[in-house]
Amino acid sequence: MVRVKALADGFDTILSEYQRVSSAHDSDHLWMDWHSDWDHGANWQALPVYASERLVRMEYGKDVDWESLTSIMSDMWPDTWGVVFGALDPDRVSLVTFSRLGPFQELGPHSHENPGHHVFHMGMEIPDGDVGIRTSGGVFAWEKPGDFLLFDDNKTHSAWNRTSGDRVVFYVDYIS
Repeated sequence: MVRVKALADGFDTILSEYQRVSSAHDSDHLWMDWHSDWDHGANWQALPVYASERLVRMEYGKDVDWESLTSIMSDMWPDTWGVVFGALDPDRVSLVTFSRLGPFQELGPHSHENPGHHVFHMGMEIPDGDVGIRTSGGVFAWEKPGDFLLFDDNKTHSAWNRTSGDRVVFYVDYIS
């Protein structure tokens, strides 16, 4: 069971570490295009924090040195890992990342095939204006950093950023 309150209570810690890493002079190379199971076609990037061994081997092959990758990520994000793995059973966490949706971008309606998975989003950089997500639970308008929601990404959802700034959310995919 996810402890949403513990994740949300970790906002200041996560934001501080995100700002430290993302503001480093060479941080642009850390962002990567989202690899997705559907063609989203938007300016959508991820700044990885953690990926489970199962996910890494499935996406990048069995020969990837997951242990070394995990060591690098844990050194880069120690406080964020403390929040995430204090709130969730590590064996149930699939992916932790920061998700950046560029200006004037939309992710059309889509769903994934991850039975039993849920996604937690918490705003890190929320520009003023029309920024939101539609899930099976309705429309959620991002208003400020720290706002969060939990949803089943196996059900149809979409997202948009109709502003001139980047929308960045802290993203946790876990098995419920």
